[in-house]
Amino acid sequence: MFGRKKHIADESVNVDELSVFDRSLLELTQDDLGEAKNVKKQFSLFDTVRIFLIVVCISVFIYCMWLLLYNEMQYREADDIYSALSNEFFDVTEDSAASISDGVSIMKQTPVSVAVPIFSEALKLDDSEISRFYSEKSDVNMEFERMKSKLDELRSRNDDIVGFIHAEGTRISYPVTVYTDNEYYLDHSFDKKMLKSGTIFMDYRNERELKNNRNIVIYGHNMNNGSMLGDVTKYYKNEDFFDDAEIVLYSFDGIYTFEVFSVYKTTADYRYFKTSFDSDREFLDFADEIGADNIATGHYARAENGVLYKGMPSNDQSYMLCRIRREQLDRLTLPLGRFEKTQVRKMAEGFELPVAHKPDSMEICFIPDKDYISWLAARTELPPAGNFVFHGEVIGRHEGIHRYTIGQRRPGLYNERKLYISAINAETNEIELALWEELFKTEVIARDFNWLCDVPAEPVRATVRVRHTKWENPTCTAYIEGDRVRIICDEPVRAPARGQSAVLYDGDRVLGGGFIV
Repeated sequence: MFGRKKHIADESVNVDELSVFDRSLLELTQDDLGEAKNVKKQFSLFDTVRIFLIVVCISVFIYCMWLLLYNEMQYREADDIYSALSNEFFDVTEDSAASISDGVSIMKQTPVSVAVPIFSEALKLDDSEISRFYSEKSDVNMEFERMKSKLDELRSRNDDIVGFIHAEGTRISYPVTVYTDNEYYLDHSFDKKMLKSGTIFMDYRNERELKNNRNIVIYGHNMNNGSMLGDVTKYYKNEDFFDDAEIVLYSFDGIYTFEVFSVYKTTADYRYFKTSFDSDREFLDFADEIGADNIATGHYARAENGVLYKGMPSNDQSYMLCRIRREQLDRLTLPLGRFEKTQVRKMAEGFELPVAHKPDSMEICFIPDKDYISWLAARTELPPAGNFVFHGEVIGRHEGIHRYTIGQRRPGLYNERKLYISAINAETNEIELALWEELFKTEVIARDFNWLCDVPAEPVRATVRVRHTKWENPTCTAYIEGDRVRIICDEPVRAPARGQSAVLYDGDRVLGGGFIV
């Protein structure tokens, strides 16, 4: 437009003949042009901000669309991988493969386990009735062998596999892996490639052989499309669903069927996996925290209305529970207390539990191969050799006081008499020996006595047990002396050992117990 102004001026055109717009252009001064430039600059700054915001919004939109597309691709990749693995594991045909994603059962193709009564019903049966339920097992064994061969095939592709989990009526049908931590399989697929949905995996603190675990913890993402363990959050408030739901875990050592009896939702940082406690109080606090009204153990004893009773005579374990607190008794459940161990083994066999024929735990049962000497040597400095003393006379050398127990017979004879260990003196590193008849005592003193009833105001008549044994307890009179109890037995008890428990009974009821001094 400024070029047109110059052209008009060169042609000497009459200004009066120009339009108002053209004349206004001719009248512009240099100052007017400077102001125009300034106006244009101010407009450009505002426009730049506006354009920047538009670009940001478009970028965010594109990123969100890409993220949605990426997630969808990840979902499809995961579905393809694990649907193929599930089809392979269960030998699902093409016609039935589509049903997996709809939560339709695919277990109808597998043999049905032998019908066994649930535990609460089994408690009402006698030995002959129990045996009848557990007589047919061929189908179960055949199924296990077939599934184990499938697991072996999967292990050849990933040696981290420990089993395969399947839940009827859900999309849960996945291999279960384990790693050295709980991080790797959060974002790695079964073939160990990066994958957002990861893999279903077991807590690394669990044993790879499932039969060696008391508590199996399995993790999996709650995917937005309902895959992995997403169905758990879908159904966890549905009591009707869990009444019929079964979770089957196929492993290399057996087929485990879990019946859901409790479901709760928690946060990721919650202490749901805790196995050790510094005190009884801490354990009870933890039980309160997770809403556990009752605590169940497998001890052969009975707890009823806050009172502890003996179990069946052949396998009574009430002696071992004398240190339990009265407030714990109110919440203690001992379901095996009224059964003989032989009956429980039959029930375990029927439920195909791997411990059905496991030998009884003896002595220090948590020590591998019962080699407690090596176990101690790896953790502390062992006591040196010392003297055997009999009636004040040194008659030989021992190999360390940690190797001996009060009441134990010493190998060999002394003057054609058998000798037994009557006392162990850690301060002098000496072991005192005695004749058989010298092991028996009529007086036993127990410290730190834990009463499971109201503390008697007067001496109490009772029976006493000074070791875990099936022998009948002798009658006695117990005298309360502060936190100690002095026990005078009507008949001598054999070799009461310092550190062992002395437990008082009123018939079948456990009154309490303390440590022998």
